[in-house]
Amino acid sequence: MHIKPLSLDTSVPPPFPASLDRIKGRFQCMAPATPAQRVRPGTPVDILHTQGRIRRSVPISFVAGAVLSSTSARNVQSQQPEVRDRIFASALRHFSEKGYAATALREIAEDARTTKPMIYYYFGSKEGLYGSIVHQILGDMARAIRHQLDHTLPRDEQVIAYCERYLDYFLAQEEIIALVLREVFGLGGVSMDTFAHTLGAEVRQPLDDILREGMDAGEFSQDDIGVCAMAVTGIMNMFILAHVFGGTPFDRDRPLNQVRYYVAGLKPGVA
Repeated sequence: MHIKPLSLDTSVPPPFPASLDRIKGRFQCMAPATPAQRVRPGTPVDILHTQGRIRRSVPISFVAGAVLSSTSARNVQSQQPEVRDRIFASALRHFSEKGYAATALREIAEDARTTKPMIYYYFGSKEGLYGSIVHQILGDMARAIRHQLDHTLPRDEQVIAYCERYLDYFLAQEEIIALVLREVFGLGGVSMDTFAHTLGAEVRQPLDDILREGMDAGEFSQDDIGVCAMAVTGIMNMFILAHVFGGTPFDRDRPLNQVRYYVAGLKPGVA
């Protein structure tokens, strides 16, 4: 089929949107109208618009294709957060209702009005999707704790306040956190790594900061900050896990009393 090229004089502004002004694309050239203009099929043609001028003659189909491709790309990019959010919400709902093993990616995709390949595109795998949910839940927990801390209190009281927020968040979100704990401990792998990393890097970070500031100010004896922080969170997690996996009634005051006892031992002069 013969396609007539669109020859644009260098004195005429380009007939396509300004957003394409700086496009330099590589297109597969189609045969031009005259032998003098003829280029071998398959030869790349560079398009470069500089200061409102076009330096080559380009088949109009190429210009139209470039405009449509650019528009389509923008549309896809604008839809990406929405699609990802729908997948995330659907997965959280299905995992909460049925558990990890009993949930199929097909169900998540149908509920999210998308396809399984889009799940793989955003999250890599079913386990990666679950790991993303774990990261989000723990990230929300870290932000909630950090937002409610009063840094004007003495450091020992700040540690207790941190623990109160930690336990309060668990009680407020017990159903979903209990689900995450059961699934993560059963899955291991990526989800367990995500859980451990996020718990240490985000949820525990405010406690690390409080302990560091307390040691720097002489309110606590110098010690390994990571070990001390793990001891404090370990006390709380022991009671949480006993409740989730063993059905032990949860009494918020019991872990807090043990943390107070531990923190008292961090003060200078305490043997």
